[in-house]
Amino acid sequence: MNDIAQAERLNRKTPIAPSDMKAIDAIYERQSVRDYTAEKLDESTVFDLVNAAIHAPTAMDEEPWAFVIIQDKTLLNRMSDNAKKLMQSGFEANLTQGNKLQQEHFLVPEFNVFYNATTLIVICAKPVSDFVSADCWLATQNILLAATARKIGSCVIGLAVQILNTPKWKQELGIAEDMSVFVPIILGFPSKETSIKPRKPANILTWK
Repeated sequence: MNDIAQAERLNRKTPIAPSDMKAIDAIYERQSVRDYTAEKLDESTVFDLVNAAIHAPTAMDEEPWAFVIIQDKTLLNRMSDNAKKLMQSGFEANLTQGNKLQQEHFLVPEFNVFYNATTLIVICAKPVSDFVSADCWLATQNILLAATARKIGSCVIGLAVQILNTPKWKQELGIAEDMSVFVPIILGFPSKETSIKPRKPANILTWK
């Protein structure tokens, strides 16, 4: 399917596939998944998730977001290797005990920045206002919750933001020079159950 056909299909705003999970359950059950099976998400599922994203709140109705979808395993591995090289140079430039520990974790040969997930959705936008970043993060949350409702694992990969904003990768992924990458999200089927981590109580500063 070419890019125009994909855009036309997305713009139909096909209703999201039904789920038995309530929205509040998805909020409480969502966890960052960092271990995936080799099974790839099908096209209709990816469209459902992106459709969920574009129904997020957006300042001034700008809907600034654009999406890059990557399921090519070779490409994902190449991006991971490139990100690790960039991390290596950062660790060497700022040598601290904390960096040494991070280096031991992130730079081992078998470590994959995308945790071997089969799908990466990259949310981009032109930074034309102060609220574009917020819009992209709101779209991100819709994807994460829609994925949780379908028992699909997800995780935001901050380690990839820097390389995805380089001219090299923007050109390869068809991202315009005047656009910025805000959020890379990996998606796939968890290889094991992820336990729900407890959260700190809400820090309410004032209630009048």
